[in-house]
Amino acid sequence: MLDTWYRHVNRWARLVSGEPGPGAEPGPGAEPGPGAEPGPGAEADETTFSSLLEDSAEDLYENAPCGYLSTLLDGQIAKINTTLLTWLGYRRDQLVGHRYLSDLLTVGGRIYYETHLAPLVSMQGEVRGVALDLQAADGARLPVLIPSVIKTDASGEPILVRTTVFDARDRRAYERELLRARQEAEGERARLQQLVVTLQQSLLPPALPVVPGLEAAAHYQIASADEVGGDFYDLFPLSQARWGVALGDVCGKGAHAAAVTSLIRYTLRTAAV
Repeated sequence: MLDTWYRHVNRWARLVSGEPGPGAEPGPGAEPGPGAEPGPGAEADETTFSSLLEDSAEDLYENAPCGYLSTLLDGQIAKINTTLLTWLGYRRDQLVGHRYLSDLLTVGGRIYYETHLAPLVSMQGEVRGVALDLQAADGARLPVLIPSVIKTDASGEPILVRTTVFDARDRRAYERELLRARQEAEGERARLQQLVVTLQQSLLPPALPVVPGLEAAAHYQIASADEVGGDFYDLFPLSQARWGVALGDVCGKGAHAAAVTSLIRYTLRTAAV
């Protein structure tokens, strides 16, 4: 009785969980159970994955997507990877043991390296994110970003400087485009501000007239350099002995406020006369 009850409970649990019963064949999407033998496809995938992991460290170094450079403490090139050689157009025997890192820099970069970068690496043990221009064998410039770190021996004495070189040509082009767009925007803003000043001045009297027995002066402080304001003032004769003074503030700013200001100012003069 209890055995029958247990069998029913187990069967119900398997149905709820979706597990096949004893002797049942797994469905097309079912995972193989513990101890099941993997099929031929699984073995092929494992072989491919293992072959990818067998990539040598030397190949990873030589054909990395960035340049690697090791120099002695005086800057002499001791090791350089194939990627950086390709970028610069040199052969390995032309650089290793014969040239210095400073030889690969432009004139300005060489000065910066000798006066700032090399002393900083020596003092701090590393530098990061330094922008330089390397000079290729054909004279072309290669914008790069470099971090450098000192390698020490077992006793802690520095023996090498390791440098990673990142190609920054796309970044440099983007920065130039960004600078050009900023300069254009600043130029447009300067022209707009000049237009605003000119238009604002046209809405105000160029100079106050001389009023007998009265000293008059005015100062107008522009609220925004980018928009025409709606404030205005005016002083004009009504007759030989009478003068009119107008001081107003039109709501808002911009072209609409300027149009209303101009209309009100000249309407006041016409109505007063």
